[in-house]
Amino acid sequence: FWAFGLVTCTLWQMSDVTMCTSSIMHMCIISLDRYKCIRDPMSLRNRSKRSVAFRIAAVWIFAISISSPLALLATFRPLDILNSKSECIISNPNFLVYGSIAAFFLPLVVMLLTYSLTIRLLSQKAK
Repeated sequence: FWAFGLVTCTLWQMSDVTMCTSSIMHMCIISLDRYKCIRDPMSLRNRSKRSVAFRIAAVWIFAISISSPLALLATFRPLDILNSKSECIISNPNFLVYGSIAAFFLPLVVMLLTYSLTIRLLSQKAK
């Protein structure tokens, strides 16, 4: 039972999706960075605070863009956010598919690829 209304439910759901997506995307960026640094160790010397800040900002912008359709859902289809039983739950099937693919499955594929490339590269360097 959600007693705080539609606006706080929407903010709660948006912050939940944003922070989970951000966490997953940071892991994705870390896997890409590890692969890049193993492939080209001298690239560490060219790293600036500005490029790191850019990556962090890009992750958060991406995470916010994934969760922003929830505000539209709350405006045009409030029962998809706060249902008739006063449960604060995302029940829009389109958003569930979109959010799952964009925030979980695509980063999963990127991480699986980069970690497999990293393992292959490390085994080649070990020989």
